[in-house]
Amino acid sequence: MSYIGSTRRIASWIKKVGAGSPVAAGFAWSGGVVAILLTWVFVTVWYIITLLLFGVFMFPYRLIRRSHRKQEHLQKVQLATMQAMMINQQRALNEKDSPR
Repeated sequence: MSYIGSTRRIASWIKKVGAGSPVAAGFAWSGGVVAILLTWVFVTVWYIITLLLFGVFMFPYRLIRRSHRKQEHLQKVQLATMQAMMINQQRALNEKDSPR
């Protein structure tokens, strides 16, 4: 739900419906303008409701999720580093123990 997305969908509908004749194009454009205005009003109300009513819960949740993703990434990096170190240690032990 966004202004640009709804406008693109309605504009593509207008082009498809209004391609037949000039009269159909006029009705399609008139209906399209009304549809865009109504959709934009709906999207604006939706954004206001979402930010005002759910914003109290949404922002802390997003911060917690971001922190969790960051911590998960750091754990994966640390695991990869530990695995690389273990492989290098095993290679060094194998080279030390193997007769030449």
